[in-house]
Amino acid sequence: MESLISAYGLPTVVGIAGVLIGAFFSYREFRKKAYDHAKEMIDLSPETAKVERDMIRKDVDDLKEEVVAIRGSVDSLVKSDLANRMLKLADKAQYYKHLGYCPIEMKGLLKSEFDRYFDEGGNHITKDLLKEVLALPNKKKEE
Repeated sequence: MESLISAYGLPTVVGIAGVLIGAFFSYREFRKKAYDHAKEMIDLSPETAKVERDMIRKDVDDLKEEVVAIRGSVDSLVKSDLANRMLKLADKAQYYKHLGYCPIEMKGLLKSEFDRYFDEGGNHITKDLLKEVLALPNKKKEE
């Protein structure tokens, strides 16, 4: 769980969890409704059974629309998180460029953060920014 929170940020993880919990309860309600309808349809006439099937199909269509909306929300959350991470990475890189040096430990951390950002589809920061930070001296110059 900690790796998810550190990777995507607490608001994103909480948002996605909320969406998934909502979808789970919608699905449970849908299954219960379908099961109840199925039990009733055993004793129904063909005409009534057709009406019931049509109602179930409408419920399925509504559920599909809800899933599409949830996917859109999750995609928006992930894009927002990616944008936030991009801003943080750019700030960190600019900070060390301003200092004129970057400790070796931070270079490793920044490289792994940049790599994860690019692996997840981020493309608003150029790889040149990372190269500039990695090219900085490891220690502050003694004056």
